[in-house]
Amino acid sequence: MPKKEPRISCFVEARCSLGEGPAWDTDRNGLWWVDIIGQRVYFAEARGYPVRYWTVPEPIGFVLPSIDGQLWAGLKSGLHLADITNSPAFSIQRLNCIDADQPSIRFNDATLDAAGNLYATTMDMKTQEPLGTIIRYAFNADGQLLSEVVLANNFMVANGPAVSPDGQTLYILESSGHPGRSKGVWRASIGEDGLLEKETLWLDWPYEGSPDGGTTDSAGNLWLGHYGGDTIRQYSTEGQLLQSIQLPVVNPTKLAIHPDGTLFVTSAREGATDQQLSAYPLTGSVLRVQID
Repeated sequence: MPKKEPRISCFVEARCSLGEGPAWDTDRNGLWWVDIIGQRVYFAEARGYPVRYWTVPEPIGFVLPSIDGQLWAGLKSGLHLADITNSPAFSIQRLNCIDADQPSIRFNDATLDAAGNLYATTMDMKTQEPLGTIIRYAFNADGQLLSEVVLANNFMVANGPAVSPDGQTLYILESSGHPGRSKGVWRASIGEDGLLEKETLWLDWPYEGSPDGGTTDSAGNLWLGHYGGDTIRQYSTEGQLLQSIQLPVVNPTKLAIHPDGTLFVTSAREGATDQQLSAYPLTGSVLRVQID
């Protein structure tokens, strides 16, 4: 039987400058994402509407569902706990500071593992020095921040990250590349102490543009966005390309996976030419991709 073509539709039509960080919220039955440059947080219910958004005071790299209906929010100045349960506006509590010594540093993306540990990437907005890092945050059952550890550094644009379903492997993207770290996907084992072991270049990026996002599915395969392209790709744990899906947008940045396997893909208008935006008018929107 021939393989079915994916069904691609527009989940939310938007004009995000730098749409990023989609995250499915099972409790709210909807999707979170951010516009980093537009300084907005978005939420859409499962049918794609209604869509709510909040403007925040700084560039924001991610929001991730947390305990008690709250959100982990990676604003430029640091990690925050955000509460929208009783207010139309964000009520935010700052938990740490990441820009004390380097004011051009900001969060870029993040993910949670099954145990609730948060892995976040940072970057230098000037993209002139490899100041990007990967940071692991651990919390107690009440959401109190217990520890923060820099696991890896020397990234120009640290992206992703993605954790394997068993919590033993971390994938980190270098989206820019520099003499000290190639553009591509780096993989490391996560030790029992939470630190990284055996960091290696797992995928040397073979395309124009940049690898973006990074999400693992239930089988442990890695999905990547393609900034500067129009395609998302799925790789096996051995680094074999399993499938490529061309999209009606340029700069697909990251995808979230619904429990039923549906993919939700954010995209960005930043960096797209007028000619590209004319050819791909949905760029900046969130797409729904159904594979089966």
